[in-house]
Amino acid sequence: MSTSRRGFSLMEVLLATSILLGSSIALIELATIGRKQAHAAYDLNIAQLLCQAKIDEILAGIEPVKSIESAELEDDPGWFYSVDVEPLSHLPRLLSVSVTVFQGTETIARPIRFTLVRWVPDDLADPDNLTGTAGTGSQSNSDTSPLPFTGRQALSPSSGASSGPSSRTSPRQVAP
Repeated sequence: MSTSRRGFSLMEVLLATSILLGSSIALIELATIGRKQAHAAYDLNIAQLLCQAKIDEILAGIEPVKSIESAELEDDPGWFYSVDVEPLSHLPRLLSVSVTVFQGTETIARPIRFTLVRWVPDDLADPDNLTGTAGTGSQSNSDTSPLPFTGRQALSPSSGASSGPSSRTSPRQVAP
């Protein structure tokens, strides 16, 4: 007479159940982390689009070229922006316009913050609205007169810098 096994022992069932439970918990945690990262990537994309839109408004003349500490975006509640305008000491007649868009809610553990920097000719700016910048002033010769802004602008050879585009946009994410 031979004895044949017909089923699993209680120990095998408990071991298989614990392996299934452990892997289910790990998969749920991975799904939660993925969902949080997807939400953060979505918020970062929104911040980038809002920042680019604010720079476009400044370049189009809708918003003045002036420093702003912190203001709420009208069409997007919960999002704030700041503008920092500084003259470029090594490149005359150019201003560095830095726009930062950030979330303003304190309930978010790590709020999103995104900054774009754009170089613009200082003839776009109103000298009375700038903080710490000099106006364009009167200029006598044609080599130092402000160039018309066409989106991309070449530096004149007399400025001491190499010829190339002076309109720059450089994205950078700033850690909170």
